[in-house]
Amino acid sequence: MLGALVQHLFHQSSQKAAGISLVSGNSITRKYYENLASHSENIIMDNAPANTVRDIRTVISTFDLDPKITTFACCPLQKCSATHPPMFVPQAGVWTYPVSCQNKKFKSVCNSPLVKGSRLINGISVPYPKRVFPYNSFHDHVAAMLSRPGIEVAIQTHMRSRTFSEEISDIMSSKAICDLLDPTGHPFVREVGTELRLVWAFAGDWYNPLHNKTSGKSVSSGVTILVCLSLPSDLRLQEVNIYFSGAIPGPQEPAVDATNHYIRPLVDDLCEAYHQGVRYSRTHDFPAGRDVRSLMAAVIADTMASKKFTGNCSHSSKYFCSRCRLPRELIHITERKDWPQPLTRDQHNARAEAWQSASSEDKRASAVSREGIRWSEFLRLPYWNPAEHTITEAMHVLLLGLVPRHCRELLGLNFKDLPRFVQEGEVSSKLVDEAQAALESAKLSKLRSFKLDVLKALCIRNGVALSPPSKGRHSKAELLSALVVSSSTFSYRFELCSQRPPLVREKHLAIESESLKISICSHYLMAETTYFLCSAPDPIRSRFISKRPTFRVRRTLSTRTHPLIP
Repeated sequence: MLGALVQHLFHQSSQKAAGISLVSGNSITRKYYENLASHSENIIMDNAPANTVRDIRTVISTFDLDPKITTFACCPLQKCSATHPPMFVPQAGVWTYPVSCQNKKFKSVCNSPLVKGSRLINGISVPYPKRVFPYNSFHDHVAAMLSRPGIEVAIQTHMRSRTFSEEISDIMSSKAICDLLDPTGHPFVREVGTELRLVWAFAGDWYNPLHNKTSGKSVSSGVTILVCLSLPSDLRLQEVNIYFSGAIPGPQEPAVDATNHYIRPLVDDLCEAYHQGVRYSRTHDFPAGRDVRSLMAAVIADTMASKKFTGNCSHSSKYFCSRCRLPRELIHITERKDWPQPLTRDQHNARAEAWQSASSEDKRASAVSREGIRWSEFLRLPYWNPAEHTITEAMHVLLLGLVPRHCRELLGLNFKDLPRFVQEGEVSSKLVDEAQAALESAKLSKLRSFKLDVLKALCIRNGVALSPPSKGRHSKAELLSALVVSSSTFSYRFELCSQRPPLVREKHLAIESESLKISICSHYLMAETTYFLCSAPDPIRSRFISKRPTFRVRRTLSTRTHPLIP
């Protein structure tokens, strides 16, 4: 049993492979006891293990190794997105869900269907929800983290070494963290007997689980996590130490005021961990148990996600800043001393409660337009101040925001505007002169004989504007087409006409064809749509009329000629 468990947990074997190991191990053990019983009368076969455990999930549940995950039923409506916890039916011994959404908003109940079918559990039909929201217990994660060796020592050492100074090397040394108070009014981050104090940071965002593809489906799912700031920086972001709170279901993001449903279970656990604290019956360094108190100090997310979680309005609203109350019409003010002071927690809470108590959607919209604040579940935490404890994460602000804009727009380092061809000086001037002569004498066959670099240098010499290449670089056909169009010798004027073309007259050439369009493709001239070639220069016109030349039209399997003059 233990061998199969280790194989599944540490060597990433599948459930089926672990189940085979369980069955084979039980059979070998049974045969071993039978062999002993045949040689000794002191062996009692009733003490031999029975072949009852065949699923590795049963072993994990027996050793209590599974995280405690609560599965909520979610309303499928994007504007509602209410979550409903499972209800235990003691008579049947099963967990069930309501059939329809019971969320009440503005005196009306949603009543959207929550279930899509049912399944038999213990002979009873239990409804199965359409959308689910799995929530991982916060207390269970803390218990698992404190059961590992070295974690408690690392936390205590890091907390004792922190010092507040003007130059901050760690977030735990910041003034905002040092000013946080516990329920008794004393600083939260301090030593209180054997009680352990933990400081956490919340992070959340949405992503496309199907990957960002141009032709792919646009699906958005969200994640919410907590990072323990009390750990040293080298342990803080290790995967095993990050608390994965829950996965917000897609395929669309919930409404701005519906995000609260997905953080409500987390806030319930955080309120309990702050006010009463949690007694863990056993940790690695305290076998007799230890009290732990936790606090969420910051919300770290990009601008759009942080507005949803904290209740602030978007960056395009009247009060675009999450910290100060500078209105949008005064956005040009860059002096910090001229910025208005941020709201206190009580002022922010009063405006959020006014929005929450509004009796209609129009009144809520009016309150948002006037004050720029909505209700957030994080306001249930008595120590959390949105203006002080909301941080826009650096990846979107710096790496994907300010730095690219500064480099591309202010410094002009935009690679798409840089020339994609070589300079003329890198090619022999003699070859460029020969190509220039071929261009002026309208010798296409001669032009096609030059290499790509020579044609690029010829484009530079004549100031030919090249459109962006279809692939990584310009092809010879694209360069020849640009040279022909820009050259005075090859200057043709195409006129779209539905009438029959006139006869060939002096200084004019008319070409009739069902499909004709002059373009250069590979080494051939192609005729494709209905155009009429007019105003050709004299050398070209006389050449066309006297010699009746043909255009070679490139096909997939064969090459045929198309007469220009009937």
